[in-house]
Amino acid sequence: MTRQRANTGFFLLVVMACSFCAVRSSAQSGNDFDRGLAEFRAGNYSSAATLFAGAEAASPGATDALLYQAKALVHLQDFAGAEQALRGYVRLHRGSSDALYMLGFVLNRENRPAESLAAYSQAAALVQPTSDDLKIVGLDYILLDDYSDAIKWLEKAVEFDSRNTDAWYYLGRAYYMKARLGEARTAFQKVLDLDPQNAKGENNLGLILETEGKPAEAIEAYRKAIAWQEQSSQISEQPYVNLGNILAEQGRSQEAVAPLEKAVALAPNDAYCHI
Repeated sequence: MTRQRANTGFFLLVVMACSFCAVRSSAQSGNDFDRGLAEFRAGNYSSAATLFAGAEAASPGATDALLYQAKALVHLQDFAGAEQALRGYVRLHRGSSDALYMLGFVLNRENRPAESLAAYSQAAALVQPTSDDLKIVGLDYILLDDYSDAIKWLEKAVEFDSRNTDAWYYLGRAYYMKARLGEARTAFQKVLDLDPQNAKGENNLGLILETEGKPAEAIEAYRKAIAWQEQSSQISEQPYVNLGNILAEQGRSQEAVAPLEKAVALAPNDAYCHI
């Protein structure tokens, strides 16, 4: 009887110890998750990702730590890490449309369009996609060189949200690649209506004007694009290349040198800049 009581007492101590550890682990997980949210909202994505990883390790599946870790890693451009976190989250939450839509986005950024489309299909079966979701679907088809399907989904994206500037831009690019110049012009003009100094939109209008045999207007468009983008932190070599090439074709070789040299300086590894 004494031995039985001793064994029972030992068992109860073990249970209590395990319960205490579980409670402490859960508390630590919740604390790390809350701190991670605070860091995430403050824009401190690296520390947020670390805290979310700690929260998940302390108490697997108890919080949305993996989902938020993925969001933080996306901000850090760590798409491989974000994919790993999202796949872990989806294994635990198979009905999470948020995670599936984000996985589709991440796979697109990893240049894996077929897998991205599969993730978007799964997500769309749960919740209707947004304009931005459809934009990424369109971009997946562009990566697959399927411009007809890209147009289909990008048209739906701007139908869902007529103020989606990026969707209009990529729709214009898809139209341009299919030689649907009138529709491309309309799309790029819409970009400029929404964002009056959008350098990419103006540069692409220049391409259309050049294709239509209007070199003077194309040159003006390229110069505008260059002037506008110089006020931005993101400067592309493309309008410099386009301006330099058309000036050279017009017999204005001396004028062509400066923009072409600028293009090479911006993208030294781009063979197109050296043609």
